[in-house]
Amino acid sequence: MSSLLPSWMEVEPCPVPVKGQDGFITRSLLAFVRLFERIDLNKRADSEKAHAGVKLLAAFSMILMMALSPAFGFTLCAAAVFLLFLSMQRLEVLHEVMRSAAGAAMLSFLILVPAYFLSGSMTFITISVKVFLSVAMLTYVSVTSPWNRLTVSLNRIHIPSIVVFILDLTLRYIAILGRKAEEMLTALCLRSIGKSEDHRRSFSGIAGTLFLKAAEYGHQTADAMECRLYDGTIHTEQRSRRNAWDIALLAVLGAFVLLFLYSMR
Repeated sequence: MSSLLPSWMEVEPCPVPVKGQDGFITRSLLAFVRLFERIDLNKRADSEKAHAGVKLLAAFSMILMMALSPAFGFTLCAAAVFLLFLSMQRLEVLHEVMRSAAGAAMLSFLILVPAYFLSGSMTFITISVKVFLSVAMLTYVSVTSPWNRLTVSLNRIHIPSIVVFILDLTLRYIAILGRKAEEMLTALCLRSIGKSEDHRRSFSGIAGTLFLKAAEYGHQTADAMECRLYDGTIHTEQRSRRNAWDIALLAVLGAFVLLFLYSMR
């Protein structure tokens, strides 16, 4: 008995994947996923360790002293202590800090290395090490401290409230718009069939939608602030007590201050 189906329907389909059919979308989606991994990492900060304000104070103080100290030995001591402390952190924190610091140090090294051939100066090594430590310290503070704790710390040192508010709102909306872009890229990836030669149209559509969403969110935020009679004042919670981590970090900072004063003699 012959089949009632046409012959072309009895042939088993064998799809042949096209090389590069969704490479642009996949790479863009992975970039957003890596961004959200950093944001999630900030939310897993250990509240039992040093507070964000103390870490921020220590980082800025060390960067300032390394920049002003003429002795390279002071920078090497700071590098030894910081790398020893960094080796005891979680693996994801270590990976994030080293990746950011190594990239900045390599860039400064490539920019300054021609000075060695022109003048024979070895200053480019000193500057590269200082750049590495500065970026590593700031990255560690940002990775291990939630953004809201950092903005509160900035407000407590009498930085204008409008500056802190703009910074905090910008960081929040970067995350919101990033997740919206991730959703649109995922939808575009699921609807893409075959190979597309015009990726600019897809990218411009996503960028335009994000612009409209940003404008809409901005109007909604302004209306909400007006309805709540927001006057620009940032209210912070009561200061928490210093713990053992804070005391230890301040003690190490005090020791480096004495070392810095000795190196300036």
